[in-house]
Amino acid sequence: MNKLYMLFALITLAFTAQTAPVGSGFSYQGQLTDGGTPANGSYDIIIDAYKLASGGTTLASQTFNGVSVNAGLFNIPQVDFGDALYDGSEIWLEISVRTAGSGSFFPLSPRQRMAATPYAVQAEYLSGTGASTNDLLQFDGSDWIPTAVSLSPWTKVGTKVSYTGGRVGIGTNNPNSTLHISSSVTDDPFRAQIGGATKFVVKNNGGMSIGINANPPANGLYVEGDAKQNANSNGMMKYLVFAFCTNGVSNGSFTGPALLNRSINNVNSGTISIADGSSEGQCDITFPSNISTRYWQTSITGSDPNLGGHCNRISSTTLRCYGVKLSNGNPRAVNLMLTVY
Repeated sequence: MNKLYMLFALITLAFTAQTAPVGSGFSYQGQLTDGGTPANGSYDIIIDAYKLASGGTTLASQTFNGVSVNAGLFNIPQVDFGDALYDGSEIWLEISVRTAGSGSFFPLSPRQRMAATPYAVQAEYLSGTGASTNDLLQFDGSDWIPTAVSLSPWTKVGTKVSYTGGRVGIGTNNPNSTLHISSSVTDDPFRAQIGGATKFVVKNNGGMSIGINANPPANGLYVEGDAKQNANSNGMMKYLVFAFCTNGVSNGSFTGPALLNRSINNVNSGTISIADGSSEGQCDITFPSNISTRYWQTSITGSDPNLGGHCNRISSTTLRCYGVKLSNGNPRAVNLMLTVY
């Protein structure tokens, strides 16, 4: 036996995609000749690891008995020196061979330099002098250098990421507000989704849509659903009521109690209610919030120009509304439209 040619292949075994780590093992393939003739039979093989091409101390060793050699070719499917061997230094392999079970081992020369593949495998399992949990490996042109992961200037606590150092710009490197989003005229600068459905979007025409992904008027607002406002705030309609005030007075077609035909509450989820007033032609409309600082407007619907109406506040939540005949001031049943701001 005088030659061992290695088809150098460091091929990891026991690899199952997404279920097990790659590990530090590799397969070793070679060609063995005995007296210049391809060997056949069973051989014992020792593989020793060194840091030097010659001499030095054995770092790790594995013995494989009864390796089958056929027409000079053999394969050792699993050589594994463990993770600690790969510390960044060169590794040289020395192969010793004997006929299975007899005689002394014959060391083959020269030693074989291990290529870089095991180090790629080892990246996940670097020794204590290498990378630690959550480190990144950065290549400096010759070596992979472990570097601690940093989100600076961001801070991560659990699943929360925050930044308190100043302004944040998206699409701009010169933000002039806490969050500044700049987009082109072809992109919508902002979109919020719930369950995959868009509920708020700032469109590229300058308008905004709330509750739906609809195209709003340019520089305007599109609202899908009700718009609500705090009961004590100004600028929006709070309540809209369409009611029939009668208290037993006929308008020629109906005699009966007051009715709340339709109403809109833009303040809360409370209920607007109606009841007969204290005298003919009156109805008391009660709202689910304090209206003592609000404003209201009353109008009469219908074709009779001689009918009128008005409302006075009788408590912090109730308006008493009246229907009258304008010519003489007598009470009349009326269809009344009331808006509270």
